[in-house]
Amino acid sequence: NLPDGLGCVYMCSGLTAFSALKKVGEPPNGGSEIVIVGLGGLGLQAVLLAKALFGCAPKAVDISPEARAEAEALGCKTYDPTKDGQMEQVIQDCGGEGAFAAIDFVGASATYKFSSKVVRRGGTVVVVGLFGGELHESLVYVP
Repeated sequence: NLPDGLGCVYMCSGLTAFSALKKVGEPPNGGSEIVIVGLGGLGLQAVLLAKALFGCAPKAVDISPEARAEAEALGCKTYDPTKDGQMEQVIQDCGGEGAFAAIDFVGASATYKFSSKVVRRGGTVVVVGLFGGELHESLVYVP
């Protein structure tokens, strides 16, 4: 028995996270090859849905120690993007080639840069968040 307003929030955030995961497609080696950037309400919804859809927890990235602790409690390996070497660590933890996909639930310049650097060649980056900023990308990557 949820209050109507809370049910609407869960439905909206759940569908938003679900839609992003469906855009990514089925990772060949399970959910551990997906990176969730931003562990607010949408990001944590995506963690739960990725576990249900792909059989295991994704990698999770956030600047907040509390958010990372929540994701760890859900089974995620977590990363602090403010620390040196974290992009490289994600790539190594995804078999050395990078992640199958990254979903950016922040949508800031720095989070997009992190997301785009940790995916493998041919990988997918889905930007959901609307924080804003500037996007600097080589034209080689623009379809």
